[in-house]
Amino acid sequence: MGADKGGILPAYWLLGDNELFKEEFVRELKEIHLKESLDPSACFSYDINDSQNRPSVEEIIEKAMTPSFFSPKALVVVKNFNKLLKDEYTKLLEFVAGAPAFCHFVLTSSQDERDFKKKFAAFNIPAAGIKVFSGGNTAGMRKWCAAYLAERGKTIDADVLEYIIDESNSDAHAVKNELEKMILFSGERALITKEDFADTRGVDRGYDVWALTDAVGAADAARAYAVTEKIFDSSKPEALMGAVFDRIRKIFGVRYYLSKNDEQSAIRLLNNNPRALWPVKAQVKNYSGVSYVDILDIIKDADKKIKLSSRENARTIFLMMLEKIFLKVKPEM
Repeated sequence: MGADKGGILPAYWLLGDNELFKEEFVRELKEIHLKESLDPSACFSYDINDSQNRPSVEEIIEKAMTPSFFSPKALVVVKNFNKLLKDEYTKLLEFVAGAPAFCHFVLTSSQDERDFKKKFAAFNIPAAGIKVFSGGNTAGMRKWCAAYLAERGKTIDADVLEYIIDESNSDAHAVKNELEKMILFSGERALITKEDFADTRGVDRGYDVWALTDAVGAADAARAYAVTEKIFDSSKPEALMGAVFDRIRKIFGVRYYLSKNDEQSAIRLLNNNPRALWPVKAQVKNYSGVSYVDILDIIKDADKKIKLSSRENARTIFLMMLEKIFLKVKPEM
C-alpha cells in the first residue's frame, strides 16, 4: 500500500474517504520504507480542519525546510490540504514541487480523484503520487485485509472476509476491529475460520450466517427460519441479505459454468476454493428449474423494503423473502 516499486516519491496525495487506508499508508512510510532514515522527531503532522490549532502555510514550509540533527529524512503530513485558501494551497504546492530532497510530503484530502484533478490541474501533480483510497472499493479493502493479516502470519476464510466487509458497509475501521478480534480467537492457527467468527459473536456455531446460507442453498425452509430467529437480533439485516444473495449468486454462477463444462471458472467464482465446489454442486440441483431473475427480483424487493423499515418489520420482511424463495425451489430428494 505504501511506496512505489521505484522508491519513495518526494510527495504523495492521498484521496478518498477511507481514513484508515490513509493512516496505514503513512504508517508504512514511517515504519517500513523510511525506517532506517527517519527519526520520530522529524515527523510532523498538520490538520487544516483543526480549528483550534490550524497551522499556517509558513509554519509548514519552515518545518519542511529545516534539516534535523538526528534524522537524515523528514516527513510532513498535511491533512485536508484542499481546505486551504487558494493563495495558501498555491504557495504550499509550489513549495512541495521543489522541496528539499531530505523532506517527503503526504497531503490528504477526502475529495475524489476527479474533483481533485479539476481543482489542482494547474500544478501538474505527478500521477504516480496520487493514491485513491475509497471506502466503497471492496477490491482494495480485500487487498488491504490480506496484507494486514499476512503481516501477522494469518489468512482468512474468503466467505468470512466478504461478510464482515459487507456488514460494515466497507468501513475500514470496523473491518479492522473485526479482524483483530478474530486474530485473538484464532490463537496459534494461521487460518481464521467461520468458527472464529462465530466465537467473536458468542453464537452457537450451528447457528450463524453460514448455517443460514447453507439452509437457503439446501432449500431447507425450516432450518433457515430457525437460524434466522437465532441470529437476526445480533446481525445487520442488510448483511444477512447480502450473504443470502452471495450464496444465490454462486449457485447460479456454478450452474452456468457447469452447463458449459467449465469447472475451472466455477472454482474461481468460489474464491478459488476447489473444496467448496462439491457442496454448491449439490445445491445447484435444488435451483435447477428456477429463474435467476425471479430470485433476484425477490431479493431486490425485500432489500428496498428493509432499508425503509423498522428493525422488527425488517425481520418479517426477511422471513417473507425466504418464504418466497423457497416457494420457487424444490429440494432434491
